[in-house]
Amino acid sequence: MATEQTEAGLTQNGFIPKGKEEASEEASPQGMSTEEMDEVYSLVFSRFEGGMEEVQQLVEQDVNSIKDFKEKQLPFDPDEKALTELDKLMGEEEDNRLPFASSVPGGSLTGKLKDDTKGTLGSYPWENPAIYDTPTDAFAYLLDSLEGKQEDIQSLLYAGVPTESIARAVTFLGFTEGLFSVDISELLVIPLMFNMVADAQEQGVEASIFNDVDDDEVNMQSVLDTMEELKPDQYKSIMDDATMKAEEENMIMEEIEQDPLMGSFLSMGEE
Repeated sequence: MATEQTEAGLTQNGFIPKGKEEASEEASPQGMSTEEMDEVYSLVFSRFEGGMEEVQQLVEQDVNSIKDFKEKQLPFDPDEKALTELDKLMGEEEDNRLPFASSVPGGSLTGKLKDDTKGTLGSYPWENPAIYDTPTDAFAYLLDSLEGKQEDIQSLLYAGVPTESIARAVTFLGFTEGLFSVDISELLVIPLMFNMVADAQEQGVEASIFNDVDDDEVNMQSVLDTMEELKPDQYKSIMDDATMKAEEENMIMEEIEQDPLMGSFLSMGEE
């Protein structure tokens, strides 16, 4: 879920304290990247008065709205006769393409495009060094580029287009134009989504967040797995209690097996 992904990046915004291990890793490239994303998340979530709690409430409301909508939809029942007629109209054309007529994978990287500072370039923008190589610079560019399109974005949000759809379209376009890498493109989807939600709130527009949600409900195993990772002490306490209860039940069952009349109405009458 999105809340889990956002919480993973929040260590400098006051909502989730930074651990000692994370602080020691800041000197590494991975730590620097995490710090960059912390700044991006901090910038976005600081726009919400209720902070992370307000964001979580908005996420829960949006998820419940999507589930309610899906439950009210009528089941899809295709007309087999109509599908058969459609197949006849489309026909079954044979694939006459030559097996080796397509491009060789990686062929676009062997071009003769030259640049005095960057060297040999690929044929497509995304095959060249990105213009913005950090999440903070890339996010700042996206905010600036969308500044003059707020009216159009608000119109889409008012019409019910989810922020996820717009954010994914914007970040993917930036990747295809060679502005930033595909990794940064994916990392910036969530903060850009909620930045649009904050913009919508300022304009009095109730924005949808997600395109869709999984049909699988949260089960006990997923909760325990998350607790084991985030709250190991509480997880150990719960598992210890469960183990103790299981041992007690096993002991009772062993006693019953040894004395079948134990705990029965006959034994109660003898007492």
